[in-house]
Amino acid sequence: MMILITKRIWHVALPIPNQALLDYLPCPCSPDWYVKPVEPGMRLLVPYGHRILVGILISIKTKTNCPINKLKPAISILDDQCVLPKILMTFCMQVAQYYHRSLGEVLMLALPKKLRTESTIKHPEQCYWVLNHQIDLHSIKIVSKTQKAILVQLKNAHGALPEYCLKQAGFSREQLKRLAKRLYIYQDIRREKILSFYEYNPAIIETPLPLTQEQEDAVNIIIKQAHHFFPLLLYGVTGSGKTEVYLQVISHVIHQKKQALILIPEISLTPQTVQRFQKRFSAPVMVLHSKLSDTERYAGWYQAQSGTAGIIIGTRSCIFTPLPALGIIIIDEEHDTAYKQQDNLRYSARDMALIRGKQANIPVILGSATPSLESLHHALQGHYHYQTLTVRPGKMQLPDFKIIDMRKQTVQAGLSNIAITHIHHTLLQKQQVLIFLNQRGYAPSILCESCGHIMMCRHCDAYMTLHFKPAQLQCHHCSYMQCVPTQCPDCKNPKLIAQGAGTERAEQMLQSLFPQTTIIRIDRDSTQKKNSLSQLLHQITQHQSAILIGTQMLAKGHHFPNVTLAVILNIDRGFFSTDFRGEEKTAQLILQVSGRSGRSEKKGLTLIQTYKPDHPTLQTLIHQGYSDFAKQQLHYRKMHHLPPYSYLTLFSAESVDYATLNRQINAIAQWMKDWVSTLKTSEKQFIQVIGPMPSPIEKRQNKYRSQLLIQSTQRNRLHQLIHIFLPHLYQLSRKKKFHWTIDIDPQDFL
Repeated sequence: MMILITKRIWHVALPIPNQALLDYLPCPCSPDWYVKPVEPGMRLLVPYGHRILVGILISIKTKTNCPINKLKPAISILDDQCVLPKILMTFCMQVAQYYHRSLGEVLMLALPKKLRTESTIKHPEQCYWVLNHQIDLHSIKIVSKTQKAILVQLKNAHGALPEYCLKQAGFSREQLKRLAKRLYIYQDIRREKILSFYEYNPAIIETPLPLTQEQEDAVNIIIKQAHHFFPLLLYGVTGSGKTEVYLQVISHVIHQKKQALILIPEISLTPQTVQRFQKRFSAPVMVLHSKLSDTERYAGWYQAQSGTAGIIIGTRSCIFTPLPALGIIIIDEEHDTAYKQQDNLRYSARDMALIRGKQANIPVILGSATPSLESLHHALQGHYHYQTLTVRPGKMQLPDFKIIDMRKQTVQAGLSNIAITHIHHTLLQKQQVLIFLNQRGYAPSILCESCGHIMMCRHCDAYMTLHFKPAQLQCHHCSYMQCVPTQCPDCKNPKLIAQGAGTERAEQMLQSLFPQTTIIRIDRDSTQKKNSLSQLLHQITQHQSAILIGTQMLAKGHHFPNVTLAVILNIDRGFFSTDFRGEEKTAQLILQVSGRSGRSEKKGLTLIQTYKPDHPTLQTLIHQGYSDFAKQQLHYRKMHHLPPYSYLTLFSAESVDYATLNRQINAIAQWMKDWVSTLKTSEKQFIQVIGPMPSPIEKRQNKYRSQLLIQSTQRNRLHQLIHIFLPHLYQLSRKKKFHWTIDIDPQDFL
């Protein structure tokens, strides 16, 4: 039925940093001023000042607070149907309200980049590689191992796979083209068929593994609550089979014609996770993360939104993906701080997953070998169901720990003689060694031997890191790079010393100590190229004995069956961090690294190099386990009114002008403190404004930085204070020299 536009007003959300929704008249789309019916969730093109923006229609009203003659008409309707379902828009409204951001900014996170512009929704085409069924795989002898692996993978997938799936498995387009030249496979550009869930064949490809009693209990409990909001903390030691629990629960969800959303903290976990799910299920598995091209992300979003993809695996932004038949949300490694966005809209995907699960009335599983203290507290308080996996399946045993007192050791590139001896022994056994060093580059800094000058970044209060390939100094905060100096800029002395060791230096030293051994380094530098991580992980499986060295990218969630020795370097600074979460993060890191060893029938060993072998936190963790460590930390937090026993908001400000920064942030701090002083005496004790104080890195990218910390034992009081002062803060945003951000429930204070 046609709608007369003069009787309608469109309420529109725009991606602008204020809280208000704007009213527009319907667009004059035809000569007779009639338009087809529109509904909330459609994209509109509207004028905003001197710009043209894409907005989301929120509602259609008959009244407005603005004079009707001042309302502008929308320019056009971009969609024939809703791109965002009502339930997802309601979720985005809750996110916007909690994090005090505009609804338009949040809604744009639920759209792929292509739909944040004027692009129209198109049915995506996908490049498939298809096996030539006329060839006999067993008769092929001249194909390389990698090419044969491609052919086997295609055969297991019923003869065809999208190119992105093969790339995620570690195969390059060049390898595929070589096989195509020999007519073993061919390319097929297909328009993706949209299947409903009832057209799926949800058959399991790979036989499920036998479950321990603890795993079986966890699976049964979740399945029983399949149609209810059911938050469950799955606390399982490393290697205890949490993923198998996920797989068997998802099998039930898929058979119910529902979708499963699996969140992982890092892109580095994607290849192995995807392969495991693809081996198990015939239902389409879709991956979404920031390393995909805009076209790939759009295709993934389209399949998720249309119901084609049954299993969606991705990083934190996936929590905003439209899923018409969402049946379960799984947050793997739920403790990981990567789930917290650190710029723009600073949301926690873990916390928002619980809101979305409650809204959809479905189970939400939070899995970890080292749960965050917040999640553990909720479980102990009975807000989450609490399920533990305390043993590894089969003959796998938990690794042993050995502490190395570095005060008594000779060190080579960060490695003690004891560690080198253990590495040598492990390699003789044709096994693999994992060395964890959370410092990329060659050395953290270089200094002058004569005057002690340390090379600093000219844009930040930070040391320049020395890199070996290519030879340069780099700031890891602003990415500024410069050539390695030939002499000290202060005293002109040519003798400059590389201080400390990064992954590059450790790799170089290990290669000289073990020249016949394959060294595989995994860090941000070695994985910059697309699919390079998949190729490195594939390389690990091809070598019986090897040394793996890397940063946190290597420590999280990977399954390396032949790793029996883990060596942890330079862990002490985590125990003496100014961040109150420092000890928690360090303990989690130790156990996560340790969990990479001994994941087969071979016993694992973890060496911890430390200058503080008697540190009480380390002793508790090693001898009593993570549970006792966590209980001690919770007791400490409760004594000092720290989260989870209170709530925090971090107000950060920056300016190129130091005087402007201090003047503005001191004024804001005084406003807030004056407001607190107006509260009743009984209420003042529940909220505190701390600061202002310089940020830990006071100057970054040529901007001076300062912050305020607002702490409260009552969440509503905290949000009330923020809500009252937002209008004042938006007024300050007009000052070009002053920029501010609000971080609700901050995880990082840098």
